[in-house]
Amino acid sequence: MINKIFFVGYNLENNSLSSRSMVSGEIKNANYLYHALEGLGLSVEAVSINLYPRASLQKPDLCIEKSDAKGVFRWLKEGLKLRRILKDKSTHNDILYLTVPSYLPFLAGLPFYKKVITAHGTYWPELLADVRYEKFGFRKVALLGNGIIQLFIDRIAFKFADKLHSVSEFQVKEMVSDYSISREKISVVRNGTDFVNQSVEREYDAIWIGRIAKKKNIKFFLDYIEENPSGKYCIVAGNEYFSIDIESEKRLHEIKRSKPLDIELLQDITDSQLELLLSKSKCLVVTSTGYESIPTVIFEGLACGTPVVCPASWGVGEVEGCGLITYEEGNYSDMVESIELSKGSTDIYVDDVVRWSNRARLFKEELL
Repeated sequence: MINKIFFVGYNLENNSLSSRSMVSGEIKNANYLYHALEGLGLSVEAVSINLYPRASLQKPDLCIEKSDAKGVFRWLKEGLKLRRILKDKSTHNDILYLTVPSYLPFLAGLPFYKKVITAHGTYWPELLADVRYEKFGFRKVALLGNGIIQLFIDRIAFKFADKLHSVSEFQVKEMVSDYSISREKISVVRNGTDFVNQSVEREYDAIWIGRIAKKKNIKFFLDYIEENPSGKYCIVAGNEYFSIDIESEKRLHEIKRSKPLDIELLQDITDSQLELLLSKSKCLVVTSTGYESIPTVIFEGLACGTPVVCPASWGVGEVEGCGLITYEEGNYSDMVESIELSKGSTDIYVDDVVRWSNRARLFKEELL
């Protein structure tokens, strides 16, 4: 008989998620799964590792505040704190579930019935996608060095786990090839969404949503806006903790300041606001290059009845729904053609299986 699930993740919150801003999918998806499992009547104890400060954060009772240390030193400090928290709480009737794989080695020997990991992002291929834009120098060498250490830590963590959950079949292949994990150890439990179409006027010609990171390639969307100045556009650009493409960020603010274009730029918006913005948009444009798994925003856009223009790469072919218009990754002219095609799209939807309650039921079956 399972007593409790200890759910470890970044910036977990106890209150309503629709009223909170959660930029990173690694944070958002873990939070929604945590609440969906509670909704199934399971006893879930959250342990939050607070990745960045938020005045509005409704913290669980068990929290680890972000350390001032960097890289591997931060990992050591936070991992030891996590072990101290769980050492006297774990029993043979509890399940340990982590959305942050690298902390599992610190918990070796604790008497959990089962240790389970979901890797919401596969760190090594994602790092390679980011650093390819870096000029050769100390920063690039440091990033790759830290990435190799992280790869080694994650490989150890995955071997300690009794079960691994992956968010896509595409990611499964990476976990087998990059981390040398047996395929039999991995189950696919995709991310989801509870968004619905708000049935409002479609006032934005296109919307772009994401961190201003180089691999997100907002440059394509900015090029499109400048070539089509008569449209009305919306950009939801994360927050200060996730803006790492300084050049594109400067260009975005310069375009907005100096040109007579109708662009609404938003940051730190809540999920209820995001749901409304997607429902107001004629098209969601995803411009990423290099690496994604299945961007959660694809599910969110389709759930709001919004056509989604997205690269035909990664795990995109696994999306359960209708209204996805794909183009060749990194091909700007193909993206523009796909945006034009989206204007005639009808019958946009996602299958009910993507609802978090259904994802959680599948997760529960795999977990127990």
